[in-house]
Amino acid sequence: MDDGLRMVQTRTCGAWVLPGDPTCAGVARRLFRGVASELSLDGEAVDDGITMVSELAANTLHASQRQPVPVNPELWLYLRG
Repeated sequence: MDDGLRMVQTRTCGAWVLPGDPTCAGVARRLFRGVASELSLDGEAVDDGITMVSELAANTLHASQRQPVPVNPELWLYLRG
């Protein structure tokens, strides 16, 4: 999945730096959807995950905008089980 964003990957973890602007939640959804499709997760799990990463990314962006020094949110996904 090459989307032009920086990524750190191991066997069980992926981490992406998200944009520090209003596209943050959309990028997080797209990244999660791509990873979920590679893992062949069922539709309900994908929908739930998309909702969760979207909300978390939006909340993180909102919180980071109140910081004295701008920081970019990150999305970290771990494969467990």
